[in-house]
Amino acid sequence: MVVEAMANITVEADGEFSFSVYDSIDRDNVYMGSITASATEEFESEILITITGDLNGNVEDLAIEDVEIVNPISAIILGR
Repeated sequence: MVVEAMANITVEADGEFSFSVYDSIDRDNVYMGSITASATEEFESEILITITGDLNGNVEDLAIEDVEIVNPISAIILGR
């Protein structure tokens, strides 16, 4: 059975970035440093919850097989 519900979703993302520049004289990349960035985004979306088991039995015997976010966010900005 599939159940549709609305959900307020919070996503946290972390990224680690290393910076380098090409040195045309030595013909190699020179390390310039690194940074760690994080961001939190909130959005609302429908979710589809797939439930398996005997619907006429005990609730404890039901299992959530899958959860699908219908309208996920496509990008998170890690720096401003």
